[in-house]
Amino acid sequence: MIEENLGKDLEVSEIPELYKKMKSEELVKISPKNASEATMLIAALSSKLAVQKSVKKKLKALETVANAEVSIIERKLLKLFDDLDLIESMKFTFATVTKTSRDVFNIKDWDSFFKWIIKTRDSSFLSKKCSSSAAKEMLKKDGILPNGVEMLTIDSIKVTMKS
Repeated sequence: MIEENLGKDLEVSEIPELYKKMKSEELVKISPKNASEATMLIAALSSKLAVQKSVKKKLKALETVANAEVSIIERKLLKLFDDLDLIESMKFTFATVTKTSRDVFNIKDWDSFFKWIIKTRDSSFLSKKCSSSAAKEMLKKDGILPNGVEMLTIDSIKVTMKS
């Protein structure tokens, strides 16, 4: 089974079946008695490794394509929700589609932001990005954001499949 797939370009439809076959095969624990047995064991394991690497490569390619397609579909759904000014959730027999939004704080002017940090000595805003919780708190409390920071709203689509 392994040898017939060695060097073969697997079709996507073959991957699940191949995986089932590979899982059902048990590697026999052996201690090679001589160089010939050791060579055969190395060949068998190398063959199995080659097949697994091929499967892994195919799955990675599938994941890349699927991620790109999901992103395109999500952008189209968001545009439809926005263009049609629809409610934020729609139920279908197969799933519920919900538009969600969240605010993130983006530093648009680092020089201005750093000057503000130095002036106020408020380091609670420092991390790899502007702290969303500190910015939300300041916006709520003072009605303003630190210099150089803007609030962006990120919309996303969530599909809940019905079981």
